[in-house]
Amino acid sequence: MFDKDLNATMTALIEQWNIAERPIKKAEYVQGDEVVGPAIFELRYAGRKMVDAFKLALEGDWTKDAARHGKIRE
Repeated sequence: MFDKDLNATMTALIEQWNIAERPIKKAEYVQGDEVVGPAIFELRYAGRKMVDAFKLALEGDWTKDAARHGKIRE
């Protein structure tokens, strides 16, 4: 979908999301309906990074804009 660098960035974001999601699943199993703050914050952070990257990729031609390409990879 993207170039090699952005594919790696998107893959890293997916991995970050999955890492954050595991403790929440575990906590839900152990603690029932209790909200586990740190895990929620990690998911929010990962989700925000994904949304920001997708928004930048969709709003402009990142293939011809080095600055946009760099921001997507942050």
